[in-house]
Amino acid sequence: MRISPPALVFSTIVAHVFGLTMPTAGSGQEAQEPPQEGEPRSASLYAVEVEANGPKVSFDGSLDDAAWTTAPVAEDFLQREPNTGEPASEPTEVRILIDGDVLYVGARMYDSRPDSIVAPLTRRDDDAFSDWFYVGFDSNQDGRTAYLFGINPRGVKRDVRLFEDWREDPDWDAVWDAAVAIDSLGWSAELRIPLSQLRLDPKTIEGLEPAWGVDFQRRLARREEIAHWSEIPRRGRPMVSLFKKLHGIEGISPPRRFEIQPYSVGRMTLADVHPNDPFHEADEITGTGGLDLKYGLTPSMTLTATVNPDFGQVEADPSVVNTSGYRTFLPEKRPFFLEDAELFDYRIGNARLFHSRRIGREPQREVNAPDGFVDAPEASNIIGAVKVTGRTNDGWSIGLLNATTRAEHALVADSLGVQHAEPVEPLTNSSVARVIREFAGGNASIGLVSTGTVRKLDEELDFIPRAAFTAGADFRVADADYEFNAAVIGSAVYGSPEALVRLQRAQGRF
Repeated sequence: MRISPPALVFSTIVAHVFGLTMPTAGSGQEAQEPPQEGEPRSASLYAVEVEANGPKVSFDGSLDDAAWTTAPVAEDFLQREPNTGEPASEPTEVRILIDGDVLYVGARMYDSRPDSIVAPLTRRDDDAFSDWFYVGFDSNQDGRTAYLFGINPRGVKRDVRLFEDWREDPDWDAVWDAAVAIDSLGWSAELRIPLSQLRLDPKTIEGLEPAWGVDFQRRLARREEIAHWSEIPRRGRPMVSLFKKLHGIEGISPPRRFEIQPYSVGRMTLADVHPNDPFHEADEITGTGGLDLKYGLTPSMTLTATVNPDFGQVEADPSVVNTSGYRTFLPEKRPFFLEDAELFDYRIGNARLFHSRRIGREPQREVNAPDGFVDAPEASNIIGAVKVTGRTNDGWSIGLLNATTRAEHALVADSLGVQHAEPVEPLTNSSVARVIREFAGGNASIGLVSTGTVRKLDEELDFIPRAAFTAGADFRVADADYEFNAAVIGSAVYGSPEALVRLQRAQGRF
């Protein structure tokens, strides 16, 4: 009797719970045999290590270096859109080199009409109408997560983290570089990706499964064509699990991931200032600084910490005019909160349990001084925050986060010039814990989540809840075409009657 995919997934979960053993099909965690002799060339690709005394990559966007001639070629791309399964309309060739702790990807995009290459200059991560080249690595070897690096002919970079096989996290940013060149044959690109930007599964070191998942993608804008080296269907959810294999990485070991990223911000404000204003000057110069730290506890577990992170200065928020009763959720751009952000993205429909931009938010109390002057902070300063995220070898995904923001005060000068401080935001501690257990080769999962916020309130801030806690659980099962999700959340809020009534009558709860 043939077992349908959902039944197979359910049977696998039951077998796991009761300690039984049964084979699973399509699991990204199955051992992959090295390619056998006679296997089609396009079924896998070999990365070639650059010899110490051999030719090097000049990294100028062109592929005329002798080093590239030593690497096998990935070609024979297939369309995903518009004509699924048909050969790509323009040929593409890709090679991969390894030089120490750096991966080099060289791509040649042939084009019969190089004068029609679409190459706008945009901001980083802007998915603009353009020709693009992407490379994706499943360095975890789990068939579920991957890291995508994209470049357009003008040198605009995009980096995206894939999780749950097909879901995207476009806010993820990595430290890497690329160079491009346009010529009479089309255009070419060289990507330099440090291994420290990839999560490496320990199995790679032990040699139990010396092959990553890999895929290349080319987008031809004028024909609205998307072509992949792997055979990715137009419909359906699988993507990472369909990646082909990258061999030649047996000698790669995870580099010791330790990064320190300090920052400083200087600001100069030129404005008309009242001559009696004691807080502001016509040409005011201010500055601040902070530090982000990242350390690899294990090859797949990361400790991230921050002191006074750069709020809103990494990338300016777009201007938004909101006349509705719904809140505006601005994207997160602070590096500390972007690490494994999808772990904390727990939702029921459009209801989001945790939004990191609330940590370091604009103070909630407004202070006015008729005929006087006010100097109010624009945001709550984060004293410090720490986060531990990653995966274990037996399928557990773990995320822990804790952050503390200091109490903020506005300086007020009344009409007589008397100055005093007014509290506008309390000392606040926020925490999130998230665990997910995957089954059936990642086709099913069970998760738990908990959040907590505790504030130290002054009398003037009693309109804000004193504490709030939530707890929830979720379940997911999927196959190539369908996905079933179930989730439950419970919450408790503590505070003054005024705070609770204000919370219940907020527009967002209409």
